[in-house]
Amino acid sequence: MKRRIFLAMTTLFPWICARAIQSDAVGGIDVRGIGLVIEHELVPGASDKHGLQGTTDTGALLFASSTLNPKNKDTGTYAGATIPRWVRVTWREGMTAYLTDKSGRYATGTVVGDYTVQVGSQIPKEAIELAKAGKKRFLVLNFSVRDDGVDFRWMVRLQDGVPFRTLMKGGDF
Repeated sequence: MKRRIFLAMTTLFPWICARAIQSDAVGGIDVRGIGLVIEHELVPGASDKHGLQGTTDTGALLFASSTLNPKNKDTGTYAGATIPRWVRVTWREGMTAYLTDKSGRYATGTVVGDYTVQVGSQIPKEAIELAKAGKKRFLVLNFSVRDDGVDFRWMVRLQDGVPFRTLMKGGDF
């Protein structure tokens, strides 16, 4: 039964996130016309995080992971999205099950990590203009989770071959 719940959640999560982000236009920076990539990962040496969630200033669920460890960095891609003003990143301890409430958020355990990351104000308009200036360009938002906080990085990436080319970057490096 747990496997079925997990498979259902992983199947529906990208669709739920895409819908939430598309409806997130109030107050965010409009990036329609470019691809938006959202990454979340664990910083090397940090302990595993359970019930990890990233929620935007408008309440949209940007990303989530039942267990984040060094082996399962996650990447999601979206079109027609907006950049949030800030993202609240939380994780939990003592989760008895990976159950969610009606909004898709984790509902068991105790929140032990709770950090708010400024996003929109860290990305210059020049970066957004550069991302919109040509085809195959993506704006990448990366959230790297530490035991005592969250680092945020952004990058404008050109995908015209492998490896990707970084055109501009900033944030916590």
